[in-house]
Amino acid sequence: IWCPATVTVPTPGLGGCTTSYSSLAGLLGDPIFSSTGPAVNGVIWIEKTYDKTFDNAAITLDGSTLTAMSSFTLTLKGGWNGAGTGTQHLALPSIFDVSLHIINWKNDVTLSNIVFDTTTTGSANTLEVSSTKNIKLDRVKVINNPGGNGARLDNTASVTTGTGVTVTNSEFNNNGDRGLYVLSSFNITLTNVIANGNGGGTYSGAILDNTASTTAGTVTVTSSTFNGNSVNGLHITSDGKVTLSNITANGNVNGIGMFVDNANTAALMDVVLSGTNTFSNNWAQGLNISSKGAVTLNDVLAHHNGET
Repeated sequence: IWCPATVTVPTPGLGGCTTSYSSLAGLLGDPIFSSTGPAVNGVIWIEKTYDKTFDNAAITLDGSTLTAMSSFTLTLKGGWNGAGTGTQHLALPSIFDVSLHIINWKNDVTLSNIVFDTTTTGSANTLEVSSTKNIKLDRVKVINNPGGNGARLDNTASVTTGTGVTVTNSEFNNNGDRGLYVLSSFNITLTNVIANGNGGGTYSGAILDNTASTTAGTVTVTSSTFNGNSVNGLHITSDGKVTLSNITANGNVNGIGMFVDNANTAALMDVVLSGTNTFSNNWAQGLNISSKGAVTLNDVLAHHNGET
């Protein structure tokens, strides 16, 4: 069901909520989404018992059509415990086998407790989100999708200082192209992210790029793993400070364990690598950093790589 964000205990048909539907496509056919959509911050609640067989085509929410709705925040909460509760079962996420595209949004977009596994819709991006404001993923998995990127998150159209892309407690594994592809005009933050086994021969585990920033947006990656991808494990291009901690990037088949480049900046921007970090058994270098600023490394193991 969809409810206004002010409703904390969703009940179908009450408090401005829609009736209950068996599929996300069915929900988007509700009259409330006709014309330009509801002009209020909203939440789509997806039950933990959601049956993925009821959705059999890629799902799109396009802000260029839903012009009223796209000016307000949109949150998708999976693993919902059902009517009369406002809670999520973190061990029972909602599982989709079709692609989801939330594009041309003009406010914050947040997804939590949702899995996209072995999608069959053949989209270039299994999960695609583009917005002029914040994009946030928490407990999202995009896995085993043979065609295209696992997830593509883009807020390069943002002109609001301080907005960014934040991904926490999420996995992007065994996708045909990039596991995670993030483009931002401001800050990018990853925490507890895994991107393993992606690429199909020609792509990296995760690519983070905020060179569109006009204010030297930062990149921060913490406690994350990028192993066994076809090219680089983690590839970062930034015009701002890059802060990394507890990174593992091993066994990437045709590239570098971790590549960082923030050298194309007018100001001197640092790269800081702290915690415990491992870059081993990669085809090329384990670690490659290019910067005009200070580079600080702590507790780095980089061995058995193809190049030095």
